Amino acid sequence: MFKEMNIRALETKVRQQPIFSTEQLRAYFPDRSIASLRQNLYNWQKQGYVVKLKKSLYAVASRLPEPAKTANLLYEPSYVSLQYALSYYQLIPDAAFQVTSVTTRKTKTFTNATGTYWYRNIKPELYFGYRLVDGFYLADPEKALLDQLYLSKSQLRLDEEYCAELRLQNLDTLDLARLEGYLNRFNVPRLTAFWRYCADHYQL
Repeated sequence: MFKEMNIRALETKVRQQPIFSTEQLRAYFPDRSIASLRQNLYNWQKQGYVVKLKKSLYAVASRLPEPAKTANLLYEPSYVSLQYALSYYQLIPDAAFQVTSVTTRKTKTFTNATGTYWYRNIKPELYFGYRLVDGFYLADPEKALLDQLYLSKSQLRLDEEYCAELRLQNLDTLDLARLEGYLNRFNVPRLTAFWRYCADHYQL
């Protein structure tokens, strides 16, 4: 017979990490059958206690982590970069309405009740230049900028109009030595040429 579980029992189990998989749920409640756990998940979702992030991954609605933390767990390995990171560092004036990340896996987008998460594929040898910040993996500002330029390298143009279209700002806050080191690791002539033009344009 199905016996409904109290949502408090789940909240107690996931106190440290409010995002959980169905496999973790089975480990938390080994005395429950798979059918019972699935029914409870279904009921909790209908009652608004649990949010489905993707297949087999859920979060407790009352303790949703910030979107950037969710992004790291939604598709691994990944780190937050591109537009979201540029906005975080105030290198562009616009707010980011979706969490953008890079990954060594295939490009993918997830949309759920907590927002939209966009992942761009990058070569394994370019998967560097990030750190743990406020509980999530985030690109260094220099790497976020280079990731953005690299993934749009076919559109790069050495002219002032294109530089203006990028809406970059506060570039004087960048660590130029670190950026140059990262640029050498990319080893993409088109990217290097554009950054040289950009640095001259902004008088860095």
